[in-house]
Amino acid sequence: MNATGFETRAHLTGRIAALENALKENRKHIVNEIDALLEACDELEDGTPLLETMGDASRLAYDEATADLKAIDALLAAGQSDAKRDGVYEVGGQEYMRDAKGNLIPVATIKPQHLLQDEMVRKIINYASEQSEQVRRFLGHVFADLNALQTLLEQEYAAPKGGAKGNVTFQSFDGLKKVQVQIADVLDFGPELQPAKALIDECLMEWGAESRPELRAIINTVFSVDKEGQINRSGLFQLLHMEVDDYRWKRAMDALRDAIRIVGAKRYVRFYRRPETGAAWEPIVIDLARA
Repeated sequence: MNATGFETRAHLTGRIAALENALKENRKHIVNEIDALLEACDELEDGTPLLETMGDASRLAYDEATADLKAIDALLAAGQSDAKRDGVYEVGGQEYMRDAKGNLIPVATIKPQHLLQDEMVRKIINYASEQSEQVRRFLGHVFADLNALQTLLEQEYAAPKGGAKGNVTFQSFDGLKKVQVQIADVLDFGPELQPAKALIDECLMEWGAESRPELRAIINTVFSVDKEGQINRSGLFQLLHMEVDDYRWKRAMDALRDAIRIVGAKRYVRFYRRPETGAAWEPIVIDLARA
């Protein structure tokens, strides 16, 4: 689509966005105008926005959309609708948008493709924000229901179903659906990491080529010397289980154990289903990265 096409498309979609915002304020009388604009935009998608290159049907749709736009602009000018496109500011009767540095840039000087990109990103982010809020409310309801049931079980048996740790699994009566709740410790690491690393380095330097390659590989994955506090936790626990007959190594492992601190706990909930008993459980994914 050429520049003129971008301008025409951006103008139409901008007006549609304003009308849709107005609809949210119960201005139902502009439904017909929105439908006409959408039809006009569909015609303009073929990349022929210039009047002289349009066919009769496209020309008619364009003329109707132009008439509608004039009527809608008149409504806006008369103050019957104060809807503004997200991110657009009116100063002295002229529309502006802020750039990444916070400067106000006249909308008329912004490239049409940048306006389209801005509109698309804002629309997607709005949808994402709504979905995020919906997931947050969903998890709130889930934990409220689980807590209510566990409270009933405590009253019935005088003990929590999951024990002190809180890990628990709930299943449907037919055994085809289940909800798992798990409590995981939140770990942090203290300053003992530094002397532990120094002792480990001393051992490796003295052992030289005699040190086991797999041991060196694990050590390299555990410590990130360029970032403070960046520790590969699974590698660290693997390191603690390795048997090395050296006093300095044992002291280093003692320092690592002393460095581990439990600073809290986090509760996770996971959902599973299966088509029949005996079949493998299938996770119900609520994660964009894994969906």
